[in-house]
Amino acid sequence: MAHTTQESVAYFESAYASAQVADADYFDRDQKREVAEAELSFMASLPGGGRSLLDIGAGSGIFAEVAAAKGYLATAVDPAMGRLATEPGIPFTPVRGTLDDISPDALFDLVTLWDVVEHAVDPLALLSTARRHLTDGGWLLLETGNHAATHRIWGGPQHWIYKKDHRWYFTPQSVESLLTEAGFCEIVYSDSVLRPQLDRKVSRSKPSWLRMLKSCARSPGNIATHLSRYRFQRRSMGRQLPDIGIFALAAKKVD
Repeated sequence: MAHTTQESVAYFESAYASAQVADADYFDRDQKREVAEAELSFMASLPGGGRSLLDIGAGSGIFAEVAAAKGYLATAVDPAMGRLATEPGIPFTPVRGTLDDISPDALFDLVTLWDVVEHAVDPLALLSTARRHLTDGGWLLLETGNHAATHRIWGGPQHWIYKKDHRWYFTPQSVESLLTEAGFCEIVYSDSVLRPQLDRKVSRSKPSWLRMLKSCARSPGNIATHLSRYRFQRRSMGRQLPDIGIFALAAKKVD
């Protein structure tokens, strides 16, 4: 059962304040900076990206901090922002709250949703509201786990994607559908996984028939399950990026 919004905020507040949590690697500040650098490289590759930035679901604000150091005019919003909301000398504008706490008239060249959409109560409403905060021609960047990934399929219910704070599970195709419905166009995928601890190159390998046969031989009582997984992998080829566990893309606002 997923956490309530209040439970999620309490969990992340505690996690940002201390590394003594179950997912300590995820909250490691040095690792977060490395991830931010990779995310910024993808952002910088977009044509006409601009310099004003709104980071939604900014966590402890590390991405906004790294972006500000590179000259971006960054605003970071998160309900668990914590002590950053009052700490002096921060090179970006922190907002402890939600997107509702950003002025409706505030416009940005770039809006980022790094590992956020899966936490949203209403993903389509989130994307639609984010679009309203973009300048014409601005880019929304989004990153999330891939429910069609091969290792998610083989990982079963213990896979990391099934965290209590994740209310939704996405594939590249389902995210594209949401973005299109929210009014975005010109979708561009990152050609690498934006995680320094993972294999960075995007692989396009096909599901392995041989691997499936070996799995059947190891556990013949689960042949039907192995066949079902293999068929799912075959259907997930193409834009589903089966070898990418976490994918990132950008979509453009054109009125």
